[in-house]
Amino acid sequence: MLIIGPCMSIAWKNDVITMSVVFLSCLWIFTVALAVGLLVYYLGYIGSDGPMNRGWSCFAMLPFTLLLSLGLPEANTKFSFPGQAMMMVFAYYPIAFYMSDPYQESKAMIILVIFICGVAFVQPIVWKLLHLTPSKGPNPIDAFLYASADFFDILTGYFNSADEHVDVIRSAGGQYNNVCINIASVKNIPPAVSEVVWNIAGEMFALYKCLTEDRFDRMTQGMLWDPLASNILDIRSAVGRVLRKTADGDPSAADADIQNKIAAAVKRAGEVSNKLSYSHADGTADGEQFDRAQITRFYYAFESILSLAALTEKYRQLKVEENAEVKAKKGKEVSFTNKFITIVKAIGNGIITWLKRPLFNDLKGFSDLLSRLRIPLRTALTMNILITLLTIWGDHRPTLRLHAFWAVIPQYVLYLPTAGASLLKGTRRIVGTICAGLLAVLCLYLHPTSKAAFFVENLLLVIGAKVLMTCKAIGYAAYVAQFTWVVVGWGSTLMPMTQSEQFMTALWRFVFTVCGVLLVFLISCLIFPNFAAARLNEASKDSIMLVADCVTPLLIGQWKKDYEADDELQAALIDKWEHFGQEAFNLMALRINQMDDAAAEIVGYGTFHLVPSASKLIRTKQREISDVQRSGLVLFSSCLVLHPHYKGQFRERVIPFMDRIISFSESVRSSSARISQMMESGAAESTADDDNLHVEVQRCLEAMHDLQNDIVEDFLTNSDRVGDAYAYMTLLHAAYALCDFATSWEQLENALLGERVPCELTSESVPLPNDIPLTSTLRGRTPSASRVS
Repeated sequence: MLIIGPCMSIAWKNDVITMSVVFLSCLWIFTVALAVGLLVYYLGYIGSDGPMNRGWSCFAMLPFTLLLSLGLPEANTKFSFPGQAMMMVFAYYPIAFYMSDPYQESKAMIILVIFICGVAFVQPIVWKLLHLTPSKGPNPIDAFLYASADFFDILTGYFNSADEHVDVIRSAGGQYNNVCINIASVKNIPPAVSEVVWNIAGEMFALYKCLTEDRFDRMTQGMLWDPLASNILDIRSAVGRVLRKTADGDPSAADADIQNKIAAAVKRAGEVSNKLSYSHADGTADGEQFDRAQITRFYYAFESILSLAALTEKYRQLKVEENAEVKAKKGKEVSFTNKFITIVKAIGNGIITWLKRPLFNDLKGFSDLLSRLRIPLRTALTMNILITLLTIWGDHRPTLRLHAFWAVIPQYVLYLPTAGASLLKGTRRIVGTICAGLLAVLCLYLHPTSKAAFFVENLLLVIGAKVLMTCKAIGYAAYVAQFTWVVVGWGSTLMPMTQSEQFMTALWRFVFTVCGVLLVFLISCLIFPNFAAARLNEASKDSIMLVADCVTPLLIGQWKKDYEADDELQAALIDKWEHFGQEAFNLMALRINQMDDAAAEIVGYGTFHLVPSASKLIRTKQREISDVQRSGLVLFSSCLVLHPHYKGQFRERVIPFMDRIISFSESVRSSSARISQMMESGAAESTADDDNLHVEVQRCLEAMHDLQNDIVEDFLTNSDRVGDAYAYMTLLHAAYALCDFATSWEQLENALLGERVPCELTSESVPLPNDIPLTSTLRGRTPSASRVS
């Protein structure tokens, strides 16, 4: 028992629920595995009228192994289970590796598993009862709220000096992006909360890109920032307080009167716009000209801040309602019978739902089926062949039969899904196995009978492994080293034997374990390798197609035909936005996870042309793909905010530009199809319409610039304009977001297909009404370099 604690601590989690799942999972894995093995043994015993030859038993086990392999995560079936590889290995124990009686030895193994997992399960319960359980930290949603508050503080704090703190803002942006990726994998977020979360993320990235584009000029600072700074900073403190207090679990006390602060800011913005129009009576203010591009960008950032404040208050109200519902439920006494009936119904509904699911989840065709079966077939066949050969060898050398089992253990301990993972993680595991194995043999040689020495060394090795696992470069090596040391060192002392036999046992275990590690490494790299580069290509293609499929119907009004009432359309748009945001960040997380493995494959297999030809290009253009995803999310969010105001005079303002918006949307669809073709085949067919996207992007930018200019002109010249100033800012925000999306998509196509804007379009300049020449930038146009002093 003294040895079990340190041995289990390398994989132990100080959480009751986690260890409960681990306990039940291990019990299920070993029970099913040994039951399948004993079934094959029994059938062989009946058919052979006595114990069946072990080699033939292994061959008879092949169909069961193939069936169990469908439960591997890569098969993505209804039977997929994280510990399926372990189940496949231990199913062979009752037919190939038992010593004398498989029934008694299987029973002893189940008892040992229950004891070991029970010890690991009881420990967190004891710590919890003693109130010594350390905090797990905030959950992903609360971490998102804290990160949003911090990022919002940084952006608004450097609102007027972002260009002087680029490194700080970029670092905060990277951390915030990682937090968004973490919450993308959370599946139990309520739809209403999910909607607010993704809107906050979209608006935060919109504000980030807007402020880091350039510093506002002196006129914009004096006429807009100075009079509105107090309102913006007031909103900043309120948003930070609400987000942090709500994350702390007290949304009722977090009320900071945000709605009134937003109303005050909107009112003040209207007053400032009126003052702006008076100052523009002769086209100047203090002898200087207004820069309409700067005014447009300022109002875009200002509207993003107001949207973030409104979303923050909406989230707080949702949490207040949620807490009230929880308290109401606690106030109602529910009998034990009703609780039991509810649990039984939930389990029954879960089983029925599972039975109704198809065997393969989300199967996309025959090619997808072959891709999913590659790893299960490889694992099942190589495992069966290896165990059969080792068993036949064990028939001639019975003393090595138990040692040969350690050559099979790496089949699940070192289970690597891709060739890139084999090159990176497999190498580290080989190093960890060899180093720990040699250390165990040395310890056994120095003190073969000293249990106390082994116990102290085990503690030191566990502590060292835990520390080294925090280092990304060593991580896997330290993890495997601990288990190798236990198998080779401590495992060799369990059976009573002489010192020489003990030493030889340790050597044999070391040799077989290292051979198993090397064999798994070679199998993963050479036999039906599954490439992370191909997965990266597929995830990149899905990311781009998701943006095109969500944004283009929104721009051309395709969904309006399906819903007659505005409230139905708004609800449908919110549902689609929730799906868009969740899938976008899920795909982003998937692409990030494949990056390192894909890079290793490109280096290791690129010379042999075993990875897709476009993999290297696609891997280097991940930033452009992420930019398109974020700009698409921001545009979708902006259109959602605009939708309630999109009527009357505001709709009339946009109608003259709809033809160009629709043409641009159609060109985006065509471009996404060409990009998808390039990612699948490595090349896209050239057509006469290849430059159509660039033409439509230029026209869309011109149209949105004209729309922005009209709105700004209203602010500058029409102090008696009709309409809510906030509605004007939402329209300005949407036009600006469309410019950003159009430019981001054009940059993506240029990066992947190598196309450029036609020279006849880039050679022309389109002057503003105040005769300042403009050039295209990420968010529309800014004064050309020739006019900048």
